[in-house]
Amino acid sequence: MVINNIMNIKVKTFAALRDIFGRELSLEVENDCCINQITEKLIELKPESSDLISSSRLAINEEFLSGKDIVGDGDELLILPPSSGG
Repeated sequence: MVINNIMNIKVKTFAALRDIFGRELSLEVENDCCINQITEKLIELKPESSDLISSSRLAINEEFLSGKDIVGDGDELLILPPSSGG
């Protein structure tokens, strides 16, 4: 629900970012916020996440997008850091 230019989005993290943020968090952001603004806000909350976030793939509602794409109220941002293994 959008109230006074503020909207809520869900952020899901994976791999090493899950250790930093937990599996899922909810963020309040301004309307017409782009993905880059959200990642900046996450880095402000947890500065140790900076390198991982900057090298991660980002998706909104399971669709990979660029950092300039706009997020809507209730959207789900997935942050997928690079991982190794087989």
